[in-house]
Amino acid sequence: MLFRSEKTPAAKKKGGYVRLSKSRIETNKIRRQYKKKDVVLTDAEVRLIKKEKKSFAKIGSVSQENHYFRNLAQTNDRRATYIILMSLIPTIKGKLAMPQNYVLYKEKSIAMWQIQTDNTSGYYTPAFGGLANWDTKNGLLNTAIKNWLKGTGTVENIKYAQGFVKLALNLFLIYINGLALANQLNAVSIIETSLCEVCKTPVFNPKDFTVKLGPGSGKVSLKSGVIKIDNKKVINTYEFQYGYKMGIEIIWTSVPSGNRCRIVIADLPPGFTYFRKRQSTVKGGTTVWCKEIGVDVV
Repeated sequence: MLFRSEKTPAAKKKGGYVRLSKSRIETNKIRRQYKKKDVVLTDAEVRLIKKEKKSFAKIGSVSQENHYFRNLAQTNDRRATYIILMSLIPTIKGKLAMPQNYVLYKEKSIAMWQIQTDNTSGYYTPAFGGLANWDTKNGLLNTAIKNWLKGTGTVENIKYAQGFVKLALNLFLIYINGLALANQLNAVSIIETSLCEVCKTPVFNPKDFTVKLGPGSGKVSLKSGVIKIDNKKVINTYEFQYGYKMGIEIIWTSVPSGNRCRIVIADLPPGFTYFRKRQSTVKGGTTVWCKEIGVDVV
């Protein structure tokens, strides 16, 4: 039996056309998308995809999103997991997310190299071909930092050595994303175990938190996504914070906004400033703080 879609004419019934529901139109669209990938869905699988899309749309933070995918990877039904992943994201891939501080940059790079060398997880087979070169470049960066701390080196020498480490890291990221692409079910674990960060782009989920400079100097506009319960709008309460790094910690100042998802913070001094937010609903409770976003306030 054929159902009406955007390109398929509907069958006539009593002199008119059958008007399909939004649910049926969505079903036809899902089936066409999977058919292009040579996957034929059962009715139960279509219902599962719709259900998971609604569940994923309720996620209110990056940590909740990562928790969702970890639980999904533990599902016993491999086919169900596969079709859900296909519906939620085009691919799961990683990013380096290296610290700005030279010492922390060096320490993280060495820790990442050590994880690859030990390979206790068993994920990293075959091994990354640039391990030896990476180790050498880490050593050069370590030497440059030690010389600078002793007063016999310069920041320029550190930057020069760091540039070679960055080249090695870029090649390493290509390697990690290649492993993740070949094993999407365990992609989150492959990426996070390597000390990289997951970088996912859901095809239907709006950006959770945005930070924009202005309007005017010393002002920053913050906007949060909205949590929905059962795919319905509910009252959200928001809390925003801005902070400055003191050593390795960030000292935060809260800016309550009630039920406003968008605020403007004024009179900020020039300099690199971090921002984050969390929100709460009556049914869902309070989310964790989102990952901070840093901008250079002018």
